[in-house]
Amino acid sequence: MRWKLYYDDLTTFSSEDGIWEAAPTDGVLFLNRWDADGTIETISHDFYFNHDGVMQGTEHLGPLLRKLGFIKFGRWANTERLEAVRTMANKDALWQQKLGT
Repeated sequence: MRWKLYYDDLTTFSSEDGIWEAAPTDGVLFLNRWDADGTIETISHDFYFNHDGVMQGTEHLGPLLRKLGFIKFGRWANTERLEAVRTMANKDALWQQKLGT
């Protein structure tokens, strides 16, 4: 797939200039990608990535980060649930042992 990144300093970097990983990281404003059928798509997002040879853009990093597997995600909980889980954690004998108490 052919692609071209357009930067805020008026420079570009494309698949003809090098591999995706060699492109500058910051300042991307647009991505053009040429699909197999010759269609050119212009994309503008906050984040851009190469997924299995398809250059993509997204506003939401969560799904992409989840694919990495080593990042764990916290979440909001109401006060009752938060306190119940905090009690479980505080009572866990192994956890207390690790804390040295």
